[in-house]
Amino acid sequence: MSELITHVSADGSSIADASFRLPSGRINTVVVDASCFSLPYDYSLCDALGDQACRVFLARSEFLAGEWSRAPSKFEAWNHFYRLSHRRKRYGVFSPLWKLIKAAEHLIDMRQFVKRMRELRPDVIHFQWLPVPLLDGFYLHELSTVAPLVLTVHNARAHGSLIQRLYQDLRRTSSLRHFRAIIAHSQFTKQQIVKNNWAPAARIHVIPHGVLDYYLSLEGNSQETQVSPSRQVVMFFGNIEAYKGLDVLIRAFALLPTDLLGCTQLLIAGSPNTDIAPLQELAHDLGIDQRIVWQLGYVREEEIPELFRSATIVALPYRAIDQSGVLMTALAFGKAIVASRTGGFPEVIRDGVHGILVTPGDVQELAAALQNLLANPARRQSMEQATSHLARTELSWASSAQKTIAVYEAVLADRGDTRVGAVPR
Repeated sequence: MSELITHVSADGSSIADASFRLPSGRINTVVVDASCFSLPYDYSLCDALGDQACRVFLARSEFLAGEWSRAPSKFEAWNHFYRLSHRRKRYGVFSPLWKLIKAAEHLIDMRQFVKRMRELRPDVIHFQWLPVPLLDGFYLHELSTVAPLVLTVHNARAHGSLIQRLYQDLRRTSSLRHFRAIIAHSQFTKQQIVKNNWAPAARIHVIPHGVLDYYLSLEGNSQETQVSPSRQVVMFFGNIEAYKGLDVLIRAFALLPTDLLGCTQLLIAGSPNTDIAPLQELAHDLGIDQRIVWQLGYVREEEIPELFRSATIVALPYRAIDQSGVLMTALAFGKAIVASRTGGFPEVIRDGVHGILVTPGDVQELAAALQNLLANPARRQSMEQATSHLARTELSWASSAQKTIAVYEAVLADRGDTRVGAVPR
């Protein structure tokens, strides 16, 4: 028996009149990342779900940070959200106005999204983020009458300024009650959700973040980095935020022995979301500014392979984190890692096997770990082999997709649906 659902156009401009047929037993899911907070993760998951015979749509917006060249291969995507406010980036004094416009547009888009879901009739609606919990709650109940809702909680703790954290946390508890299942990437995140009384443990499923191995397919298309090929490289990669501890890394790097400093560079690559002038002044005051390469701004996809290939060690000196896409990219490239012992990191990185874990904020301990790996190529190579094996096995996207589908099947069974892809009545 074939099942009938309505087709959504790739650009999201309209829902096509034509329809298509799906084989019985195939799960139809809509994945939602309205603000494009985690596109590398979204695209990898959606492709993997498509490989498992799911019919997948990704509802997103125009990517503000830069060009996004990756095309969906096993799913369909459409830019449903923020078609006005995401036409251009926010700047200076216009930022508050831009945010107001985006919030108003969010209300309109969510209302239209509910309408589209009623027409599409998916089996599952899977949110990756709740950009505006205060507003999203108005529509989650309506959406839950269309299909079971699933939410991935990438971070149980909001980061950024106090206002940003309150903005994200406001009404989170009441919003989460609409979800039949919650996916966390670590036991740490699950424990935080339960501790905060956001949801009962029985509704929370731990599915590790898959390695971002997509970037391996871009090798050979990247541009050269600014680092010297004759030097070892400690790399800090990703958006620069206060909680990521770059200041701790700069201080630790300055403590390396003179002979190691002479043949090592610190590469800092990513977009600043905080004032970097104090960090650059710190490097100058410590006398290591000539040993640092600042590659600031949005890093294009095609640049990522060369950056990670150039790294001797990838450093993640975070003060606090649940899980990290940077870590998952480093694993994909088989890099030795020095990371803080925080959040879900210890659940992925075995200390002394895949890298070295250090106490968050401890400059001396971080410096000792960097020195240990920079001065011991044999130990570093052993760790590189271990991270490569981990990426191919436990953290593969095939494994993530299978576990995600198991969550979908569980919520559908709990709802009483004996089959998926139900014909609209």
